[in-house]
Amino acid sequence: VFSSGAAATTTGTPANTTSAPATTSVNTNTGKCSTKWSQCNGQNWPYGVCCDDAAFSCNYKNQYLSLCEPNDPKKAAGAASGVVAVWQQCGGKTYQGPTQCSAGNTCEIINDWYAQCKPSPTKEGVLATWARCGGIGYTGLTKCRDENKCLKYNDYYSQCVPL
Repeated sequence: VFSSGAAATTTGTPANTTSAPATTSVNTNTGKCSTKWSQCNGQNWPYGVCCDDAAFSCNYKNQYLSLCEPNDPKKAAGAASGVVAVWQQCGGKTYQGPTQCSAGNTCEIINDWYAQCKPSPTKEGVLATWARCGGIGYTGLTKCRDENKCLKYNDYYSQCVPL
């Protein structure tokens, strides 16, 4: 801070104001596409960034994980019309859509204006949809609900996902 009003000057070599660009690893697409609900990209992901089912897209979650998820989640519940997929709206004031949740899900009231299909409570000894079900070092339950399967993402992580 200069209180005298004098101009500041510098002498010597100016500081380097540029730096090398940041480098990132490049995905080398091996052409192997991912299956429904499985990992399809993420940091150091060695396979193709694609889903083998055209009704699914590779959706970014965070820098470590992208998943093959349905392009239209409401249709993912099945061919039956009027059935609401998990995590979709199923009720609430002024809501005029379908109210029946897909198998294994229950319409849970969030507030007066919104109800959502959520995985139904599980039986004792059975894991909920999206729960971890295996991997190196994992010591918990491994049985998924009947409408799910335990999908291995890598040696360290497996998760209960819808069939």
